[in-house]
Amino acid sequence: MATINQGRNEIRVNNSNSKCLLENWVEERNVSHIDPQKLSESDKSLAQILKNGHKGILTTEFDGSTANMTTIRDAFRPPDSLPCDKFKGRKGQLEEMMMFQEALRQVKEEEAKETELSEAEKKELRMSITKSDFHMEPFESKFPTPTAAHHLKEQPATFWTEHRDKIHGKSQDKNFDSCFRKNTSFSKPISERFDDPKPYEQDNWPKM
Repeated sequence: MATINQGRNEIRVNNSNSKCLLENWVEERNVSHIDPQKLSESDKSLAQILKNGHKGILTTEFDGSTANMTTIRDAFRPPDSLPCDKFKGRKGQLEEMMMFQEALRQVKEEEAKETELSEAEKKELRMSITKSDFHMEPFESKFPTPTAAHHLKEQPATFWTEHRDKIHGKSQDKNFDSCFRKNTSFSKPISERFDDPKPYEQDNWPKM
């Protein structure tokens, strides 16, 4: 046998001021007797009052400020027994103060000297070592005289130039100067093959 009314309440109970759907906002029906019947100047509408909740449930001090203490701040307070500001010893504090005073004295002496110098001396004082040594007008940059013959077009002799015939998997050599220039005759386009040497001839490479 099917459940009668399928669990729905057929007794129509009005919700908050009979403005809500049926069987919704049960809490509003339970406190309808303490809802304000007239709106004050600060209240905009009854919906706003019902949204914010009733006053005086948590506290009656409406003008009081919220506490700044949270659960984390209350649980993890810094210990009062440990000297948090005295991790350095007395000797270390005195040495640090002495070095600070010495650095301050040196800075004041340099500032006093700069005020007595002329503009040219101030400019020279602020000039870096690189600028003073390598960017002056009399200085001229020149390459040193070579001590040996410098052949730019000469191919250096390396391990691979001496053993290029023994490299496994290397294609046919097309020149005598470069050991890694492969033979790409099988994939070279026809438009780029004009005036090229024959497959059995050597290339004129590098063209220096």
